[in-house]
Amino acid sequence: MDHRGMNCLLAVITFLMLVEFSQTLSVLKARQVTDATNQQLVDPAITDPKAIHADKIMWYTQDPDQQDHIRLHCYLSMAAYGDYRTLCPSTFAVEGNEFEVLQDFETAEGQKGFVARVPFMQKIVIVFRGYDSVVPLSWDVVPIDFGRPFPRCTGHNECTTGRGILQLYNSARIATDNWAVAKQAVNATGLKFSVTGHGIGGSVAQLAALDLGTQGLVHYAHSQAAPRSMSPTAARILSEVFQGESGQHAVANHDYFPHMIPRSKDFVRVNSAVWIFGNRTEWMRNCHYYAENIACLGNGTSIQDNYYYFTPLGQCGSADKGF
Repeated sequence: MDHRGMNCLLAVITFLMLVEFSQTLSVLKARQVTDATNQQLVDPAITDPKAIHADKIMWYTQDPDQQDHIRLHCYLSMAAYGDYRTLCPSTFAVEGNEFEVLQDFETAEGQKGFVARVPFMQKIVIVFRGYDSVVPLSWDVVPIDFGRPFPRCTGHNECTTGRGILQLYNSARIATDNWAVAKQAVNATGLKFSVTGHGIGGSVAQLAALDLGTQGLVHYAHSQAAPRSMSPTAARILSEVFQGESGQHAVANHDYFPHMIPRSKDFVRVNSAVWIFGNRTEWMRNCHYYAENIACLGNGTSIQDNYYYFTPLGQCGSADKGF
């Protein structure tokens, strides 16, 4: 598919998302639930013995807390579509902790989100809301430029992304004075620094992680339902900075949105890939080494699955995860 075709496809999908979004906030539609016992996918293209062995290791034997780590980032990403100031304290302001929104941001280009202090997670988190404007994003391939020298990532080594994704990230970066409030909060509290986002917001979060992670500022990179938006060079740099549990990018059940942009020489997925599945996305598997492993992608046939990542779109979950 050429870039013009991608732009047309995104315009159609953006319209569908706006229609579905308005309906989903009031009632959660039936989803294409994956049976954890018999519908796990296997990627026949993965023949690396090291990867095959690693992918068979149950996540809870590596770190029993990693699902909660992902779940809490999902709560914040989904809450970005709703009244997070009201909803999230009941989830995070527990056990003597507070939840504080340090900054909201909304740019003319269409990027919304917030910065939160979440002691329950021991983190300062930048949260990127998904893109819900009727104006389609450009997927023209452009060099990644964060307004600073970045020798590892230039147009000469094909370190690129989609123009619209870069514009969204840079608009938020500039609007927040290069994340001054978030950086000050990290320095003042000693909390860890992470980014997260859902849908297009997930792709923007990946750029934020690339920008801030290569400066040694951000410790954790999360995204959910993010479509492919980085070149192989950019994805490799991001994956080198955030290895294993420090960088986890989730797909729920058979969510269509991560499949929106086909794999190509310009756009690939980033490590580490995580598949969350089941009625409450209570099951999980990791796909190590190969971000494009279909075992962590679902089959991309469900719109409704995009609206549930541990909690419905517009909600902030609960302190008791319920499973």
